[in-house]
Amino acid sequence: MEPSILVRQLLRTPASCRTTLVATRNFSLAPSLPHARFLSTPTILRPSFWASMIPKPLKDRGSAPKSRGWNPATPYIILSLLVGSQAIQILWLKQERAHSLHKAEAKIGLLREVIERVQNGEDVDVEKVLGTGDEGSEREWAEVLREVKEEEALFQSRKKRRALREEAAREEREQAGVHDEKKEKGVAKVESIGGVKFY
Repeated sequence: MEPSILVRQLLRTPASCRTTLVATRNFSLAPSLPHARFLSTPTILRPSFWASMIPKPLKDRGSAPKSRGWNPATPYIILSLLVGSQAIQILWLKQERAHSLHKAEAKIGLLREVIERVQNGEDVDVEKVLGTGDEGSEREWAEVLREVKEEEALFQSRKKRRALREEAAREEREQAGVHDEKKEKGVAKVESIGGVKFY
């Protein structure tokens, strides 16, 4: 078949069929024509055209992501975060405690000064010096007294615990003395563990 006839038939075919034909195969005209024409698929039908339109992040999403192994530094990072936060918390508590102690010492110093002046016989307006009637000063005094009472309660509970321990030790010594006397008399041996008696 001659190239000119082939071109005429190709041009006479409907556009939809021509596009299908051209998309499936590249046609080249014979080199006998003075200027060789090449029929190829239109650019819009090439898959490379559409692939170039898709953004890179969307292209990479389709591929399976590479799974990373467990990072061995992760436990150390978590531990350092926890330790660091606790250290900051301790520093904050120390600073708050020091502030409250300074405040209490200042109030107690003022109270001592007033007491000394009264004991020396000076005429002192105690209510004015201590801030009676002023809501801010009264609130500060109440706060200082509450903190001192809480601290006293802590030390009292320690003293009470120590007294209870000493009393329990004394009772054990007394019971050990009673057991020794009973052994001497030939009476059955009685042992006591945690308040329970065993014969």
